[in-house]
Amino acid sequence: MEGGERLKDNVAREEMVKEKIFEGEDLLPCPFCGNREIYYEKYITPVGMRYRVICGKCCAGMDTGTAQNRYAVRELWNTRTTDKDGG
Repeated sequence: MEGGERLKDNVAREEMVKEKIFEGEDLLPCPFCGNREIYYEKYITPVGMRYRVICGKCCAGMDTGTAQNRYAVRELWNTRTTDKDGG
């Protein structure tokens, strides 16, 4: 299989297996738009299943490409920084 065909095959497989998991109660609101409709998305890569987090309004997301469970990506999504004044 040529490189271009392999890439198309991988993209097609990822599209087939995408699954939105609306169990985002443990996720903080979107840091960009404040939306509370945040969900996990499970998808397949050539090396296995992966997870990412997506905002249902502005489509901001967190996807490391390596999160093999939703808890790993949840920790990253829920991490917030504070400004110099501690606010």
